[in-house]
Amino acid sequence: MAQFVVAHCRKLYKAAGLRNVAVHNCRQAVYDRDLQVLDKPDYIQHPELRKHNEGDRPEPEAVLKRRNDRIREADLTRKPKKDAATAIEVVVSASPEWFADRSPKEVKAFFADARKALTDRFGADNLLQWNTHWDETTPHMHVLFVPIMATEKGNKYTSSEFLGGRRGLGEFQEMMFQKVGKRYGLERGIEGSKARHKDQYDRARELKEQQEELERQKRELSEQERSLMLQQAELIEGVKVINAKMAALTEREQEKVIKRSRDIYNER
Repeated sequence: MAQFVVAHCRKLYKAAGLRNVAVHNCRQAVYDRDLQVLDKPDYIQHPELRKHNEGDRPEPEAVLKRRNDRIREADLTRKPKKDAATAIEVVVSASPEWFADRSPKEVKAFFADARKALTDRFGADNLLQWNTHWDETTPHMHVLFVPIMATEKGNKYTSSEFLGGRRGLGEFQEMMFQKVGKRYGLERGIEGSKARHKDQYDRARELKEQQEELERQKRELSEQERSLMLQQAELIEGVKVINAKMAALTEREQEKVIKRSRDIYNER
């Protein structure tokens, strides 16, 4: 079975969005500084592997400060637009089967090489935070960048040019394959693939959708139950009417009715 290098980029918007991602990536709400478990959300599948997690664990405000400091030091040609992306997140992983046959040392080397490839492409000065997660379903790495790039006119804040648009994303996939994937026996990711790493917000949204679907099914079952109860009540009432009519007949008339009912049933 083919095994692929996996690398995807996404834009984060607003300071709150960057803060939430930084909190998730550094695992502050999950483990204390000694890696003792504080909480175990649903997305933590392998807490026993937390010792392999790497990366810095700054306060989320420190990540926001790094971004603001970088913007100030970059001496931009113009300030970022109000609707501009706050940061770029890159997630790097591989096919689950690849990890099954690799030692922790080799996997950590894979992530280190991927991180170097990313900083070479996007700029080490733009790096805000990086973390590897071994405690979810499949090991992966999150890397956060502020989207500043050098141009002939000076440093420019632009997430679209930083990523290079549709063509740039294809070149990014090829770069990750050539510099990282090929070295570890992985194939290039499938171009145009919709597969993405799911974070806790994706899982929360899926859980909400599942709960809404369950509620819908429960409502349908309740309506069906009410309908059946009404039908049962109508049948009981009908039986009462028939019994009352039968009681008013003579014995001979009752025998005729019963015989006629049997004949009709047998003709079906």
